[in-house]
Amino acid sequence: MNKSILKPIIGGALLGTFVFFTGPLLFIVLLLKFIFTPFGMGRARMIGQFSPEMGMPPFAFAEKIRSMNDEEFNAMKEKMKSRFGEKCN
Repeated sequence: MNKSILKPIIGGALLGTFVFFTGPLLFIVLLLKFIFTPFGMGRARMIGQFSPEMGMPPFAFAEKIRSMNDEEFNAMKEKMKSRFGEKCN
C-alpha cells in the first residue's frame, strides 16, 4: 500500500480553485443572460404589448375575438399583419 498523498491534495486544490473562480463568473453570465436575452427582456415587453392598444388583458382578448363576426375578424387580422408582418396568420 504505497499511495501518494500529494495527488488528491493537488487535485482538490485545483478543483477548489476552479469552483472559487468560476462561481461568481457563472453567476454574472447567468444574470446577464437573464437581462439581455428574450428570456428576460422579451417577457417584460410582451406584458405591455397588448394592454395599451387593446385596453384589456391578453386572456380577455380571446373573448373579444370569439364575439367578432367575419368582417370584423378579417379587418383585425389585416391590421395585425400590417403591424407584425407575416407572423400573424
